[in-house]
Amino acid sequence: MTPQGFSFASTFNIVSGFYILFFVISLVLGVYVYVKNQGNSVARVFLLLSIALAILHFGEIFFSWSGFREDAFFFTKIKSIGFVFWWPLMLNLNLLMRDRNVSSKWKILLIVLYLYSAVCVLSFFLGYSHASDYIRTGNIWIDKPYWSPIGIPYLFMMPLCLFLDFWLLFTMHFRAKQESNVLLYQQTKVMIIFGIPFAALGMLMNIVFPMLGVIVPSVGHLFIGLWICVIGYAIVRYRYLVPTLEFASRQIFTIAGEMIVITDLQYRITEYNLAFAHTLGGPVPANTPLQQIVDGLESDFFTESGSSSVANGIGYISLQDRPVVYVNVKKSFLYDKNLRIGVVFVLGDITDLHTLNEGLERKVAERTRDLESAKTEAERRLAITAVYTRRSIVDVIESGGDPRTFAPKNKTVAVLFSDMRDFTGISESLSPIETVQMLNCYFDRMNECILANRGEIDKLIGDCIMAIHTDVESALNAAIDMRQALRSLNDSGLSSSRINNGIGINFGEVVAGNIGSSDKMDYTVIGDIVNSASRIEALTKYYWLPVLVSEDVYHCLAGRYAFRFIDRVLVKGRKTPLALYECFDYETDAIRKLKTDSVDEYAHLYALYEAGDFRKAGAGYADLCKRFGPHTYYDGVSKDPVLDFYLERCRRLEKIRDEGGLVSWNGVFEFKEK
Repeated sequence: MTPQGFSFASTFNIVSGFYILFFVISLVLGVYVYVKNQGNSVARVFLLLSIALAILHFGEIFFSWSGFREDAFFFTKIKSIGFVFWWPLMLNLNLLMRDRNVSSKWKILLIVLYLYSAVCVLSFFLGYSHASDYIRTGNIWIDKPYWSPIGIPYLFMMPLCLFLDFWLLFTMHFRAKQESNVLLYQQTKVMIIFGIPFAALGMLMNIVFPMLGVIVPSVGHLFIGLWICVIGYAIVRYRYLVPTLEFASRQIFTIAGEMIVITDLQYRITEYNLAFAHTLGGPVPANTPLQQIVDGLESDFFTESGSSSVANGIGYISLQDRPVVYVNVKKSFLYDKNLRIGVVFVLGDITDLHTLNEGLERKVAERTRDLESAKTEAERRLAITAVYTRRSIVDVIESGGDPRTFAPKNKTVAVLFSDMRDFTGISESLSPIETVQMLNCYFDRMNECILANRGEIDKLIGDCIMAIHTDVESALNAAIDMRQALRSLNDSGLSSSRINNGIGINFGEVVAGNIGSSDKMDYTVIGDIVNSASRIEALTKYYWLPVLVSEDVYHCLAGRYAFRFIDRVLVKGRKTPLALYECFDYETDAIRKLKTDSVDEYAHLYALYEAGDFRKAGAGYADLCKRFGPHTYYDGVSKDPVLDFYLERCRRLEKIRDEGGLVSWNGVFEFKEK
């Protein structure tokens, strides 16, 4: 077909006239909104959106005016610039209206949409695909579906953008209603009410109906133009707090001499009085956030939350080349039909009062600085002392006493010793630093149990703990808690080897006092009760029992805790035997039941052992070992290791007696070593 020139007079139609009108309106409206909104981010994107729409209408002017297919398709390429970029620009506008700080995920989506739009437009101009295809019927152009590899994905991008546009509008609308933001509420209401029918008509006439073969005029872009006009109206109409200006004026004239500032609900300045301008030394640009000028207020002062309509605060205004002005700020929301529409701030100058207050504070600070320094140093020393000595000594020092003057005195206390088993073997697999870290973690948990039960750490000796309790029940509770805490430590994997410990408790009268020289003093307790507690703890490793107590402890608490008699022995340094009892309240329910059910049988076997019938006692211990079953963590022993201990002791004593080495037997075993 030979190209021909336009015959404007013969091909001009009413559709061309409408497109000329909307071309002019789009440009004028975009510039007007941009100027009215001081070129902010929303106004910039709306201007680009208006330019895109103007390009679309520019192409449609000549396309609908033209009577020749070749020339017409050149103008479809022109209009494709505006049409293709209109969708991501519209989404960009709604995102900025919702939040000026668009999130990274939304930014990535916008970049992808813009890049894809650019690819589509380039493909149209380079001839890789057509912008669209049309059929002419009289003076009307009708869309004809045209599929191209590059353009097909755009058919999915358009409904996606449209869905996101309305999703953003509805979320902004409902949020504005919840927050009583009448401006945003009215903006989104207008955009939704007009947007739904206009967008639907545009999509139907230019996309849906042509795909279904329905013959309709290709004038859907006119409805898109109408929607943009409505959006521009909403942005300008509900941006400037028009309903509040009369009320704001009355406030300004009512409170003479005070600085008055009116802001929108985002705290951007819209109006202010002469006193505020005088303080700042000149006019303030519109839309300036008030928090950029008034500093020092609480972080939640510039928020819309809270049920109270009035708030007070102290801040200051600090501008370059201007003196700092301290202000008392009163904030009150403005309402229209019970909906918040803005905020009025009253700023009172309190600079003189603040200067006077600063002088007084400076004098007070000078007087108290030395006292605070001395107090801090004393607290630091006491804190260090508390770590390295007993809490009761620190309490005496804090109360003004002098522990160096303490006279020795008798006390009835419970003494607890705890020692880690096989510490050497455990430490061999660790570096020195790891060993210290493991010990510190272990001591932290053990000491917590002692302190929680009103105990006091007397001293730490290597991996051993010595603690004092004023009552015997607290000491036993501490021991039970220590065993349970140790189980948790082992479950946490503190060490590659399983950590175990032994605990011995004795109760009775001790001597408490300062032990040492004038250069190094230790306030501690001494006496047979202390030595016996240490011996009892040492015996736990022989019986494989974690908690052993003396007969005095047992008599104090019998019937209230799970006890069983273990042995009567003679330890090194004592001439009278010690009766040993095990407390097994720390055990699991299953083990506790096994031990409780076998108490009578255990007592019978011990009576046989005590009478010297080692063979019969050993057989009974062997039978009990089988019934208890193997130990969970230690190979070769039963769940009640003391049974294995007595089985081995009975065999050894029987062998010694058979060899003539056991001349007499009174049932008391003597330990030669500590």
